[in-house]
Amino acid sequence: MNCNLRILHKIQGSAELCISGAPRTIATEALSTILDLQPLDLLAKRWASATALRLREAAAWTTGSTGHSNILSKHSPLPRNADYVPPIVNFERRYKIFIPTRTDWDNVPHQFVNAVNIYTDGFKLNSQTGGGVFSPELDIKVSFRLPDHCSVFQVEVMAIQEAITHLNTSVHQDIDIFIFSDSPAALRALDSYTTNSKTISECRKSLNEMATHLRLNLIWVPGHRNIEGNCISDELARQGTTADILRDKDMVGMPMATCKLHLRQRLRGDSTPPCGVPLSTSLVCVDVPSVVVTILLISNLWISPTIGGFCYCYGKHVDEGTLFVGSLESERLGAGARTLYWSLTMIHLPSKDSPRARLS
Repeated sequence: MNCNLRILHKIQGSAELCISGAPRTIATEALSTILDLQPLDLLAKRWASATALRLREAAAWTTGSTGHSNILSKHSPLPRNADYVPPIVNFERRYKIFIPTRTDWDNVPHQFVNAVNIYTDGFKLNSQTGGGVFSPELDIKVSFRLPDHCSVFQVEVMAIQEAITHLNTSVHQDIDIFIFSDSPAALRALDSYTTNSKTISECRKSLNEMATHLRLNLIWVPGHRNIEGNCISDELARQGTTADILRDKDMVGMPMATCKLHLRQRLRGDSTPPCGVPLSTSLVCVDVPSVVVTILLISNLWISPTIGGFCYCYGKHVDEGTLFVGSLESERLGAGARTLYWSLTMIHLPSKDSPRARLS
């Protein structure tokens, strides 16, 4: 295992030298800190964990107690289910979706006569997610809440599905149904032929089943335009953030993007080098006592010798208690032209806290 890690360490070091142009004598850990790169073994664990999560949701994964089979059990933030299904292709769409521009919306009636108008909305406040459904014709005002790990996109889709449950096929068979949503992302997802989201797949299935009996139309409505129905559904969604989570809503899974974010954060916490300085450049100054920081703006001509230990502004090699953290910046020169330069933070540390000495 250690042999494989040493090989990965050498590969990463060679790549970082090519990226930065730094001398070969610079420590790989220090260069990783400057470039804000994660160790390859932790990156591989993150990819493997994400793959195992997809296999688990596809019922193709068996969790064990040894080896790679217990990789998901090490990540406590992950929920018992995720909002993922194997990619589904479905060309059936019996409902209609309209996404007018804001200019065209001025010519669209805010409420259709001789029809059922339903307004849906989603909201997230203080990490709590709620949805709202309002219809003056059906005389319904519904608020509901989803688990806190759900996104606004998910609750917008669930609000549309909640509206479908309040339609009676026998009563509204000869009436046009207009469902208004202020989420163009949700409408485009329902208009797409492919999806890997369980929430989208189930909502699309419900819409197609209801559209066999009703004339369903989904329309985008611009938010914050003082449209009465949208304002009421927005307020209902706000109220939903403090409601109790019903049993049928408790099973909505965490988005895959959020799952991957948890994996990235968890493994990033394991990427602390032996010197105790985090690999994230944004945190490199936090845990080091008694630092003195100098900001340097230098061109690409000087970036290689500087991060290698020679500071041109001093005209000498810096001591072993100095660490550089940098980012590539740009400056507008006029007429659209830009010049690139490196913004480096030179951190002077006491000799006992020298990361360069500990990493050498």
